[in-house]
Amino acid sequence: MTEANVAELSAEESFRAEALRWIPNVARYARLLTRNQDDAEDLAQETYLRAFQNWATFRLGTDCRKWLFTICRNVFLRSRERHTGVPLSISARWSLTRSTRTTRRRSARSCCECSQSR
Repeated sequence: MTEANVAELSAEESFRAEALRWIPNVARYARLLTRNQDDAEDLAQETYLRAFQNWATFRLGTDCRKWLFTICRNVFLRSRERHTGVPLSISARWSLTRSTRTTRRRSARSCCECSQSR
C-alpha cells in the first residue's frame, strides 16, 4: 500500500492496513521476550492497544513493524519494572535487546542450515 493511498484512509482503516498485518511478527517477538505463551498474548494485545491509541504519532512511510516492535519492547520492559519494583538499568535494557537479536539470528541460521542439508 502506497503512502498516498494510506493517507486517504481514516485512522482506523490505515491502522488496519498498516499495523494488523504484523500481528504474527509481534506475537512471535512477544513470545521471545516473555518465554511464556499466555504472557506473550497479553503483551501483544497491550502492544496493539497502545499502537492504536498512538496511531496519530506514527509517520506514514516509515517501518510500521519496527515501530510496533519498539512499543512491544517498551511495554515489556515497563511491565518487568513494575513487577520487580526495580527499574532496569540501561545496560540491562541493552543486553535484553542484544540477546533477542542474537536469538533471532541463531534461529534464522539454524533454519537455513536445516533447509540446506535436505
